[in-house]
Amino acid sequence: MKINIDIVRNTRYKGNIVLSALAIVGCETSESALSDAMPDQIGDGAAVTGKFTPPGDGTLVIIGQTSDGIRYYLDNAGNKPYGVTIYTNPILDGDGWSLPGGGTASQSATYRDDYGPQSLTYLQQEPQLGDRAVAVGLYIGFAYETDVAYGENRMRDVVYPQGVIYSGAQMRENLSHMITDLKALNRPVFLRIGYEAEGYWNGHWPDAYKLVWRAVKDEITAHNATNIATVWQLAAYCESSVGPIRNPGPLVASDPIDKYSNEKRVVSPGDYEDWYPGDDVVDWTAISIFTQGYDCDTGSKQGYQVMQEVVDYLKQKGKPIMVAESAPKGYDLANGVFEQVGLPRRTGLSGQAMWDEWFQPYFDFIEVNKKFIRAIAYINDDWEQYNHWQCTTDDNGNIVSGCVEDAWNNSRLDANPTIQSNWNAVITGGGYVLDPMDRDTAR
Repeated sequence: MKINIDIVRNTRYKGNIVLSALAIVGCETSESALSDAMPDQIGDGAAVTGKFTPPGDGTLVIIGQTSDGIRYYLDNAGNKPYGVTIYTNPILDGDGWSLPGGGTASQSATYRDDYGPQSLTYLQQEPQLGDRAVAVGLYIGFAYETDVAYGENRMRDVVYPQGVIYSGAQMRENLSHMITDLKALNRPVFLRIGYEAEGYWNGHWPDAYKLVWRAVKDEITAHNATNIATVWQLAAYCESSVGPIRNPGPLVASDPIDKYSNEKRVVSPGDYEDWYPGDDVVDWTAISIFTQGYDCDTGSKQGYQVMQEVVDYLKQKGKPIMVAESAPKGYDLANGVFEQVGLPRRTGLSGQAMWDEWFQPYFDFIEVNKKFIRAIAYINDDWEQYNHWQCTTDDNGNIVSGCVEDAWNNSRLDANPTIQSNWNAVITGGGYVLDPMDRDTAR
């Protein structure tokens, strides 16, 4: 199949031309200029501003997504990010959250072993993070949203078939305590409520989803937690077909059947409006960037061209945009390997080759949209050390074991000296913000 691959001019790097990450699938390419692939989005106007946006058109740098990943960065990067990430849910399933009955939550085995440790205590006690912002991913998938929205108890059948039962009312009380804890951090907090809103793996029922959003916003207001900015995040996910080979495909989203079940459907960016909770409760919008460079093809647009359409949709909201989750999914930065379900394994990749394939198009995309994308969050983790993310394929991309959500591999920047050096050159070379803002002007 012949695919037109967008070529992006990177103005930050003095006009170097780089191929989109779609090149890794070995498709025949025909080049197109930046004006055809991604029209100039920079222009002469001022950067979009909002709660906690930095002065000028700078872009905040946030690192996550586990306590391990943050620690790796602090120990090896040679710089400190503007902020770090943490994840939780309505049962406060992570270390350090205040509980309604007194005491604090402990680290769950689910986070510790399966997805990666999430510790509020670590963020509170690590001296290097004392003045750093925190981006919080509040998970409300499965049946959390309907329980919280309607006072139901369906999560007992999903998470706790033989254990503690949390009612919707108890979860609401937990969320109130979560806001109390986040306010007490006394630093900027970006609260990503129900992140990846349309992702079919989350199964967000739009009506319940928007009710939970407003319930959380009401708690923020009731607590006068002015240090919290709300973030509405899209997955912007393209569904590739995996047969003998992996073929890129269109944007897809959840297709709710009723408030308890869903399928998936092909969408255009305008369909995301089904999950939009309203201008009055949203401070930032956001996207994820993982495999879109090699998984997106709508027929007329490919790779980052598809992502540009999503960003253009978000621009209409008039709010700052965050890349709230990003990583070179499939790349093992430590060993120079690309491994992905449905694609041939490639070995012997140099750090510069991996940079050119994934990181360069990523930063090019941010540069093109730099007056709108005001923050990026990178996942600095060795995914394979946690059970859920483990994946082994053969040389042809056939699954040998694991691969519940494809292959993620190792995106630790310090795992490859070239990648770490290039990263540092970009984020310290101007245009990116690492130092925390003055608190009086930030709020």
